[in-house]
Amino acid sequence: MSVDADKHPFAVFVEGDSMEGAGIPDRSTVVVNPAEEVYDGDTALVCFGRQNEWAIKWVYFNKADGSVEIRSAAPQYKPMVFTKEDIELGLFCIVGKVTRLTAEPRKGI
Repeated sequence: MSVDADKHPFAVFVEGDSMEGAGIPDRSTVVVNPAEEVYDGDTALVCFGRQNEWAIKWVYFNKADGSVEIRSAAPQYKPMVFTKEDIELGLFCIVGKVTRLTAEPRKGI
């Protein structure tokens, strides 16, 4: 979904714990590739809502109705579903696939 071969990979600083269970800790940096296709269960940078929130989530496609579900790795965060209409209205898009992870070493105490 939304693959753009003219766009180049870029890095994003991660804030939050919603994907720690997927090995993406708070304060890490991920590389996002907008030119790489996103498949069911892939980790992607997504943009959603009227305020264009950005988040890193697992993405799942429902081919039957055209909706997309995004899930966090942490159970305290509920999955979100975006309908085909939401997508057409620009309330959801996939920015790119997360392809790499770097993390800052933690300081000793």
